Order: sequence, then structure tokens, then C-alpha cells
Amino acid sequence: MQTLGIDLAAGAPDTAVCAISWGKKAARVDRVLTGREDRTAMEDPGLVSAMAGADRIGVDVPLGWPVAFVKAIARHEQGKRWRGEDRDAMRFRETDRHVRANVPPILPLSVSTEKLGVTALRGAALIDQLSRRGVAVDRSGVDGPVAEVYPAAALCRWIGRRCSYKGRAPKDPRDELLAQLLAGVGGAMEMGDDARAACVASDHAFDAFVSSLVARAVARGKTARPPKKQRELARQEGWIHVPEEGSLGALS
Repeated sequence: MQTLGIDLAAGAPDTAVCAISWGKKAARVDRVLTGREDRTAMEDPGLVSAMAGADRIGVDVPLGWPVAFVKAIARHEQGKRWRGEDRDAMRFRETDRHVRANVPPILPLSVSTEKLGVTALRGAALIDQLSRRGVAVDRSGVDGPVAEVYPAAALCRWIGRRCSYKGRAPKDPRDELLAQLLAGVGGAMEMGDDARAACVASDHAFDAFVSSLVARAVARGKTARPPKKQRELARQEGWIHVPEEGSLGALS
């Protein structure tokens, strides 16, 4: 099977993808690519084609908005009484609260009140285009090939702490984190020099690699799924799939 990790940005230059092929006893990183190297591939048509060709997709972007926010805006547009008193419910989805409570100190951003919403608009467009190709998308990630992922939360589970790896001079060097992840997966994963260099050079590429690993964890049933009583809500708002502790070695 092939997993595709996508670190989605509002535009192509800061978007990145990572494709990994998984066999019965070994895995191979097929490609790591950012929009800086190939902008066309990171535009919407290129991403949709890549998604359609993958078995499992982990995309780092909210797949929905808080239901309370959507309802309040709909009422506002109709000129009805404003019912947005619970601002936490308007700002955060159930999955955001779940991550906040279960993966401290990770605090997901608000898709409804922060710049992340711009990227989510692009994500919604990609999901719509993928659906038009006949690919069934379940925003909860329980069914279908697409799952919402959050690399920072995944790293917290797999590395055992919150990692500061963004930017040109991160506190946690990406080459060291990459080495820890590869060691955790085991020697069965093949990753060429170009792919390694890309992940070290770009936090977008690194996030795409982590997202592809999480996509595999979803396929193996090694992530926290929404409880049954929240599943319908997750199908509207989306659900962040966080890997189980100790699951890195169970991917291959």
C-alpha cells in the first residue's frame, strides 16, 4: 500500500507531500517534495491526482469547522438572533478539545478564528474535488482513505515530548528527530539521501513525512478514533488522528 502525507498550506510554495510504499516486511520513502521544488505538483490539480492514487492519505489541515460556529454564522446570515455566547464551542471543535485534554501540552489552533482557516478553505476544496472523482471522504477518518492528522501531536506521542522543530534553527534539530523516527520504525524503512535532506531542510517536508507515517498508523488501527457517541459530529467537524503511544514500531 502507499501512504501520502500532505502538509497543506494556503498556497503551493509552502505545501509538501511525502509518499511511502509499505510492503509486508519493508517500506520505502518514494518521494518527498515541496512547492519550492515543484510548484505545479503542489497546486490543487496535482495534489488531487496524488491523493487519488494513494491508498491512505494523512492531511495536516482541519477538515471541518465547529458545528456551533457554522450554525451561528448561518443564523447571522439569515438575520436571526445571535447565539454565539459559548465562544469556546465557536472556536474549537470536539477533536481540538480531545487533543488538548489527552496530548498535553499540544494546543490545536482555532480553524474558525485564526489564519489556519485560510488553509482549511483550500482543504475543503481539495476534498470536494477528490469526492467528484468518486473517492468517498469521511471527515472523521473512520471510513475512506483520508484522515486528518496533526504532526506536532504525533511527534509528542512518538518522541515522548513536545518538539520545537520549525524554522531555520530549531531547538530540536530535524535531523535528530528524523533519526529517532526512523529508528522507531525499524531498519525495514528505506529512505534515500535526497528524501532525508529534504526533511532536514524544510519543516514542511518533515511534516509531510510525519503525516505519511500517521496515515499508515490509521490504516493499522493505531490511532485514537472518535468515540461512537461523537462519530457523527466528527463526520461534520473532522477528527485529528493521534497515534497511540508506542505505535511507531507497529507501522511496518
